[in-house]
Amino acid sequence: MSGCEGEELSRGRLERARYGAGMSRTLPRPNCLAIVLAAFLAIGSIASSLRADGGAVQGQRSVAGWDVFLYSHPGTLRAGPNELSVFLQNRGGREPVLDADVMVHVQAAVPESGSEWIPPCCRMKVGSGAQAASRSGGGNRLFYRAPIVFGHSGEWTVTVSIRRGEESAIVEFPVRVEPPAPPLLAYWPMLFLPVVAVGGFMWRERLLAGRGGHA
Repeated sequence: MSGCEGEELSRGRLERARYGAGMSRTLPRPNCLAIVLAAFLAIGSIASSLRADGGAVQGQRSVAGWDVFLYSHPGTLRAGPNELSVFLQNRGGREPVLDADVMVHVQAAVPESGSEWIPPCCRMKVGSGAQAASRSGGGNRLFYRAPIVFGHSGEWTVTVSIRRGEESAIVEFPVRVEPPAPPLLAYWPMLFLPVVAVGGFMWRERLLAGRGGHA
């Protein structure tokens, strides 16, 4: 190999090294926040798909020219937070009723019986207060949804109050509430978030350290 060829080869290697260093500096850095948001979106999409049909049917009643269906999510009611959904339709034409005012009230058959649910936050309300059911929010807009907290397991009565113009009706549904789910199963989304955040941060730091070594 001549001196000129060796000089050209060394110059080519130097140019490739400079090009690689420039590319490592211009590549976008991983974003931890984007990773966490992506995980949240994945969890949210799964939850939305599970809530799309209102959940499991807990009962059906016919009153005042309406068919009233009670659904629950999750399908098995447990002591703790649940979501109750009401589907309302006209008995004649079977059209859904979307302009009613719906309230949901729960009452234990035997107060303070069964397995008690201990809330993770002392400010969470537990009891038999009435909740307004709304069609707003995620999921199927044909359902009136209300967040409900059952304080303990056992037999409960769900009372649905409906008002539409001059018409009104009250229907009751007896339901069975199972003992609370284990904490790990009930609060896994809260436990999953720190894992995703720490994992994303470690992945970002590892990539940055690797790029720094090649600079």
